[in-house]
Amino acid sequence: MSPPAALAIALLALGVASGSASDQTGARSKEELATKVRSILLAIRADEPAAFEGQTQSLVGLGSAAVPLLLEALESRLVPALPGATVEPEELDAARESVAIGALSRRTRRELLQPALALLERSTAAHTSAVAVRLLGAVGDRRELSRLCRTVRPEPDEFVDGEIVDAFEAAATGILKRDEAAATSAHDLLREEPDPVRWSLIRALANAASESTLAILAAELGAHPEDDVFVLEQMTQACASVPPPIPESLVLPVRQYLRSDQPACAAQAARCLAALEDTESVEELIGLLRSGEPEVLHAAHAALVSIANVGLLPEAGRWEHWLAEESAWFRNDFPGLARDLQGGKAIVVGQAISRMAAHPLYRREIADLLALALEGQPAAIRRLACSALQQLGAKTAIPFLERCAEDPDPLLALEARRALASFRPARDAGEASPTSGDDAQADPESGR
Repeated sequence: MSPPAALAIALLALGVASGSASDQTGARSKEELATKVRSILLAIRADEPAAFEGQTQSLVGLGSAAVPLLLEALESRLVPALPGATVEPEELDAARESVAIGALSRRTRRELLQPALALLERSTAAHTSAVAVRLLGAVGDRRELSRLCRTVRPEPDEFVDGEIVDAFEAAATGILKRDEAAATSAHDLLREEPDPVRWSLIRALANAASESTLAILAAELGAHPEDDVFVLEQMTQACASVPPPIPESLVLPVRQYLRSDQPACAAQAARCLAALEDTESVEELIGLLRSGEPEVLHAAHAALVSIANVGLLPEAGRWEHWLAEESAWFRNDFPGLARDLQGGKAIVVGQAISRMAAHPLYRREIADLLALALEGQPAAIRRLACSALQQLGAKTAIPFLERCAEDPDPLLALEARRALASFRPARDAGEASPTSGDDAQADPESGR
């Protein structure tokens, strides 16, 4: 054999050997990865939720190579088995599934978008489709909203599974929170989609709870008059988490519904204006106390009590007398108290703050004045202001209170934190309402 031929054979043999070694190394790496994924998932226990974050981070730490394994586990609902293993497969229970979804949700759009779309396309089970929708919501943006809408668009005479509806609303909420431009896309979709999809989008807009999503909800009023009560309900829910002040342009569309000839609409508008803390609607709300509709009267009275922080009986005459006195105080006394805050003695400033705290109807004006006049004042004065702002329920003072909460004076910081705690919404705005069964898309009044 010639030397060149011998050399070629040797090189070929070396190449085969190298390729074989590379394949073996790759197989070992895949087996090691599967072992790690399996080990982490099997360690998850439903009764140990405190460990979930650490286990999620462990799966994230395995890198993008673990994505196919986790997707396979979610699709099969089984913990990945080791290659060649003959043991009985382990179930991917709710706790393990939650951690797996959490880990995948922290991958980048580039890593997860196409695999999640592929999972959704081939899925034949509602649960798997819901998982894929949640993953798309975790990494998607406004470009995915239209595609997600198709997952909850019912066929004629059919309902979409409630689990998929829940997943869609959670996914749309997540996208609306992350992508500011998504609200505009949602507005366009509200004009195109059938009622069930539109209702879910409205709920997602409310759950996202931002000024931009609230603006879309306000614009939806009147577009489908039969749904106005539902939209007002969702706006009321969203207002609990939208930082004040809310622009007048978003309040005006609600205020006009106080004059609705439909009792349910007028009543819900009153509740929404209470959530908006709309002091400008007080006079109209007092007028509704003369309504012959019990639902309207009750809602108007509850709104007045909430806005004014005054426990008067639902009698229009009493409220009119109170409003006249409050208006006279603001016109005649407030300017002098405002002057007392400007460089006066501590006792004068303290008295002015205490007197203002008794007039919550003007909480916004008082909050703006205190924040401006007391910045840099002694800690004792600002501590009194924090207490007054809490008594007033002045949410517009939150930035001032947050600055006070970071003050080195421990008593001032404590008082500011107490005030801030009183303003926290009672619910988590990002949490979608639970749904069960196929009744999820029956109508917007279904209690969802």
